[in-house]
Amino acid sequence: LLHSRGGTGTRSASTTSASATPSLDAMVEGLPLLVGQTDTSGRGVYATRGIASGEVIHNAIPLVSHPTLDNLDKVCYECLRRLPPPTAAAASGGDGGSGSVAARVPTHGGGEGGGAAGFFCGTACESAAWGRYHAIETAAGNAMAPLVNHCKQHGLKFPLVVARLACMVLSGAVDTAATNPLCHINFPDGIAPEDWVEEHGMLKVALARGLAMHRVKGGDAGVAFRASVRLEQELTTEWYVGVTSRLHLNSFRVEVMHTGGALGAPADSSSGGSGSSCSSGAGADGGEHVHTSECG
Repeated sequence: LLHSRGGTGTRSASTTSASATPSLDAMVEGLPLLVGQTDTSGRGVYATRGIASGEVIHNAIPLVSHPTLDNLDKVCYECLRRLPPPTAAAASGGDGGSGSVAARVPTHGGGEGGGAAGFFCGTACESAAWGRYHAIETAAGNAMAPLVNHCKQHGLKFPLVVARLACMVLSGAVDTAATNPLCHINFPDGIAPEDWVEEHGMLKVALARGLAMHRVKGGDAGVAFRASVRLEQELTTEWYVGVTSRLHLNSFRVEVMHTGGALGAPADSSSGGSGSSCSSGAGADGGEHVHTSECG
């Protein structure tokens, strides 16, 4: 499932390697849910019993997530946990551990790069991010600026999610086929939205620079070489268009009741975002989460 959470809601769905992506039926086995089809709502996941407000049905780590640009200083760059004001974090000395106020560990890199302006909620998220995508993202540095600025100018979110997924592919954290189970648009060969093709070009330039800088800074030459091959052979325009079409097709909005507010009142400026294999939620906690499953 592709899922964004809003407010303080619990994220749900699954994360698995691309080689073992489960069917949606397998995912809901043992849960108070079923996969079905109705005349009014079509194919979807339906409750088999009453579910209480606030009840957690299922927890899982998303395949990929990214904070919205408006929330880079408000939520964790890795897990999207809401960060405290800088003064609160500094006063507590928290490192994001249980019982402490979340820390604000700056992301690496500089300028307008993808990892330039954000914060992690602690060293655990910083460490996890570094191995999965942040090392390459940081090495790309300012070369990521054109894509980031393009997203700012046009109010886009999906290109940042795809960019992070690409960094994860190059780092060996996921396979290029990780989002394949999601429904997608079958564009004719050589046909794709111009903007998407342009975004892929900006991303490819940034990633090529990132891999080159990674080697220069003493990164493993063998790993860098394999990543370069994947960049040229697997992270193609077709791959970018395929992933982006899946995000657009499988997105829906989730509205969350906030304390003292009305249903649907956003927690902050972010809204919309990613979706589930048949939908997505408002990134009111600051970003998009992507989960995959076979939706048929």
